Order: sequence, then C-alpha cells, then structure tokens
Amino acid sequence: MGMATDDELTDQMLRGILDEAVVASNRRRRAEADELVHALHFAEACASRHQGDEDRERRTRLASDGTPEVPEFCHLEYAARLGMRPESGFSVIATALDLHHRFPDVWDLVHRLSMPVWVAKKVAHATTELPLDQARRLSSTLPAEWRRLSPTAFIEHVKASVLMLQAPREVAAGDQELASRGVAFVQNQRTTELHARLSKADAAFLEAQLNRLATELGRAGDTSSRAVRLSKSLGLLATPARALQILQGAIADEADVLPWGLETEEQRECPSAGFRGHLCGQVTVDPDRLLPRMELVVHIAQDALASGDSAVARTSHFGPQLVATVRQWLGHGRVTVRPVLDTASVLPSSAYEVPGRMRELLDIRNPTSVFPHSTRRSRRLDQDHTVPYSTSGPAGQTRPDNLGPLTRREHRAKTLGGWRVTQTSPGVFEWESPLGYRYMRTPDHTSMMKDPDAQSWVERMLVALLRT
Repeated sequence: MGMATDDELTDQMLRGILDEAVVASNRRRRAEADELVHALHFAEACASRHQGDEDRERRTRLASDGTPEVPEFCHLEYAARLGMRPESGFSVIATALDLHHRFPDVWDLVHRLSMPVWVAKKVAHATTELPLDQARRLSSTLPAEWRRLSPTAFIEHVKASVLMLQAPREVAAGDQELASRGVAFVQNQRTTELHARLSKADAAFLEAQLNRLATELGRAGDTSSRAVRLSKSLGLLATPARALQILQGAIADEADVLPWGLETEEQRECPSAGFRGHLCGQVTVDPDRLLPRMELVVHIAQDALASGDSAVARTSHFGPQLVATVRQWLGHGRVTVRPVLDTASVLPSSAYEVPGRMRELLDIRNPTSVFPHSTRRSRRLDQDHTVPYSTSGPAGQTRPDNLGPLTRREHRAKTLGGWRVTQTSPGVFEWESPLGYRYMRTPDHTSMMKDPDAQSWVERMLVALLRT
C-alpha cells in the first residue's frame, strides 16, 4: 500500500480532533444530566430525613403540581456547597423535581443524552402552570416531537401546547402577567443593562418611537451604528423635552406628507391629535430642568485626588470608575454635595428599627446579602440582627457590627433552618450549614472554610457501616 499523503494525514488529524471534541461534549452533557440527578436525590434525601421532624423546618413544594414537598431550606445547603446563588440552587432542584415527577419521558431522554439539559429546562419552565395530569399527557407526546423538530421549534411546540391546554385560563393569566410588569437595571463596569416587562402594545409603540428617534439622530449627523443610536434614543426618553424637540422637528419636516385634510379643527391644527405619539405643545422651560435626579455615592481616597485622572474611585451605582469618568459626570452645576458619612458618628441604637444613617452605612459596607454566594442587592433587603434582637437584652443591640442584609428566606433559614452565623468583624460573616459546612462571607467574596477535623461524607458512611 502507498504512503498516506500530507492532505490525508491532515484530514485524519482533523477528524481525530473532532472525535475528541465529541467525547468532551458528551462528557459535559453527562455531567449536566448527572447534576440534575444529584439535585433530585439530594432533595428527596432531605425530605426523607426530615419526615416527622416538623420542629426543624416546614415542608414546602419548591416545584410544580405533583412534585413532593421538601424542607424549605434544602436548596440553600445545595447552592452554598456548589458555589451557586441561592436562587440558582432553587432553580436546579425545582427543575429536577419537575422533570422527574411530571415529565418522565423527557427525564429519560436527558438521562440517555438524547436531549440537552438546557432544552429540558425550557420544557420545565414553560409548563409550571400545568396540573400534573396535563403535564404527564404532554410528556408522553414529546419524544416523537423531539425526534422530528429542531430544538427551537420543539420549544415553540411545547409553548403552543401549553397555550392550547390553558386556553380557558389565558384571559386571567394575561391580566396577572400584566400586573407583573416591571423594569430592572443591571449595572456593568461602563454600561447598564435594562430589563423590562411591558405590555405588547407598549413595547410595540416604544420600539417604533426608538426607531424614529434613531433615524432622526442619523439625519442630524450621528454616524454611530443603528444599535448604538437606538440605545441613545432610549436614553433621550429620560429627558422628554429633548426627545420632543427632535420629534417636533421631524414632524415639521414631514408636514407636506401628513393628512392635513382632516375633519375637526383640532385635527387640522395637529394631525396626530387623539393618537399615541401626540406631539403638539411647546417646550417652555429650560430642558436642563427636566433632567432626572439621582443620588450617586463616590468613594475616593485623599491621595487619589492629587494623582490625576488615572486614579480609581468606587461608586454606589457603577462600581469602580476612573476619576476622569466621574469628573465628566459631575462637571456641571446640577450637583449637590453631601457630607462624607463618618462611621464614628453612627452610634448604636437600642431600638429594633435601623436608623437611616446606619442603614446607609450598612448598604455601602455590604452591598449584597451576606448569605453565602448571594448576589441580592442590600438596598432592597432587611437588615438582620446577627445576634437576635431581644426586648430584654442590653442597650445598643442595633449597631453595625451586629447587622447584615438578608432576604426573608435566608433570615428564616438562620432562625428556623439550622443555619448559624457569627459576625467576626464588621461586615465579615462566618456561616455554618446544617450539614456542618462552613463558609466565610466578606462584602466581596464567599469562601469555604476548611475544617481539618471534619470527615468527608464517604468517611462518615464507612464509619457508620463499620459500627453496624
């Protein structure tokens, strides 16, 4: 036989790399599937362990209809040990319970690596409102649909099936969904992500208005990409007078194509009267006076003030920023300077409620919940007394070194779920879970504390077996 050519050797090497990539991908998919299995086993083992032990913690249904009740804090133990946010631990356990008990056919596909875990999670999340009998019936039809559809089309099929099954409840559900509308701002280093839930009508009109503003910015000479101009247009809506000036200019330019031959005198004066986007009216005040107000806390060392624009300051909303950037934000006459918050001036209180200036100090010291791995912003949380407050206790129980922000569920886990915490120094917390794992939580980080005397789970099991 002849020797292989260089091209044949190269093709063989490339096929070998792809084969190895497939093996690695299958290992990842197996690990993701096994993670769901372990989450399920952990929740069920917790439920079995706490049967008949109502004094420790109440049992609750973390997942959907038809799934077993489990101890309400079991996901906190799971999340902390795996280095997850509490909300992520909750989601993994709830998904595992949903798939195993409500969608056994999908669970089997995942276990056999026929369906990626991310697709199965989409199934679980899209069907949380279905009662158990409908979920089971839908589950039996999904393997055939999975074999004939792409992942995207399959997920759309599941959502459509849910709509058909839930048709009688859609009107009420729609009203409830509208009631859940909201807006959230997520801070990055130099930008902010905006997450909003709108009605479909509001979203459609907002999109149209942003497109219109972006077009006008382009006509005015803005050479940035359309995506950037759309972002700028959304920012313009924070100063309505300026947005109105641009839109009024666009209306004036388009006057020759507007339907002037309308019926009423009001409509003849303004063709958009009575419609969304009505643009009549004049800007009668200085647009600067319509700028929104916000509070920005800036922390900067004394020596940084003299070291030039390359120095770094820490801000309450945007994290670390160059002094030059902060100077641009503050370089106008619309800034109100407040005195520096002196920690020495924040005195202990004997009342249960946290005074305003102490709360401000605590929010700056610990910007997120002090529970292991939690990322919930402290400004929306309750300040928890590390050593529980007592009406018959000593004076000064409400003080910074005895307070830290927690969510309500985390507070209940500390009070009722066997979690123990000490504040070793102001803002630094040591936690011990019901299973004996120990964590140190600082304002910036969670680390697991090693206990040289602690036995591994395997070691404890071997000891128990030998004793029997």
